[in-house]
Amino acid sequence: MKFICPKCRSLIDHVGVYKTETVVYCGRLYPDGRMEMDEYIPEDYEEEYEYYCPDCDYETDDKEDFEVVGEGRA
Repeated sequence: MKFICPKCRSLIDHVGVYKTETVVYCGRLYPDGRMEMDEYIPEDYEEEYEYYCPDCDYETDDKEDFEVVGEGRA
């Protein structure tokens, strides 16, 4: 099975994925210059994914844009 890029129409073995996480850091600054930071994950936290073709500059947030072809297709 392979993917077809909707832009360049290349037959590709895999689609590249960028993962973005939203993490907020909050902390305290002291008079002597020390700073302490804590990681805070917001309640509405969502991971975001961007999918891209390794052969061209096509990027999308919908993995369904890449058509699956070949044997074993669901």
